[in-house]
Amino acid sequence: MKNTLNKIGLFLVLALLTVSCSKDDSPSGDSDGFLRCKINGKLHEFNYSLSANDKPDDWNTIHFVTVGGHESKDMASPGFGFQLVSDEGAKETTYVTANGEGPELVGQYYIQNVVDGKIVSTTGYRGDGSDGSSFTLNITSLTKWGVKGTFSGVLEGGGEFLTVTEGEFSAPYNKN
Repeated sequence: MKNTLNKIGLFLVLALLTVSCSKDDSPSGDSDGFLRCKINGKLHEFNYSLSANDKPDDWNTIHFVTVGGHESKDMASPGFGFQLVSDEGAKETTYVTANGEGPELVGQYYIQNVVDGKIVSTTGYRGDGSDGSSFTLNITSLTKWGVKGTFSGVLEGGGEFLTVTEGEFSAPYNKN
């Protein structure tokens, strides 16, 4: 069951990134949006094809927040994303992975493995509260434009752990 949920989560983030390409595929500046963090102490910026989920229709309850981006306009470049799903509705507060308790939260870093110009596999690292992983998301702003906040965590993939620190984002909703 956990493996199926992992695949669904990765699929959702990859799908969001695939459909959220900007008009000119240029990186977003601070006025349009940004997503950056340190992974094992090295700064990474995921400002290409950056967006959040589609703009919600009902502003009284936002049940999910999904944000993701790539390091370059090449969709095979490394990417980072996270997803929060809350039955009670997302709010401007701090969420922590709870391993099955409370809102679902997962952070993901993934690297496309390319051979002869084709993606042959994906190496993924997840922070979902299991296997020694964790992820913390602090939503500081939820508006009609998009979502802003900070994040950190420990992501696990194949027994290897990555530490994510100093994460911050400001992402416009897709189709904004």
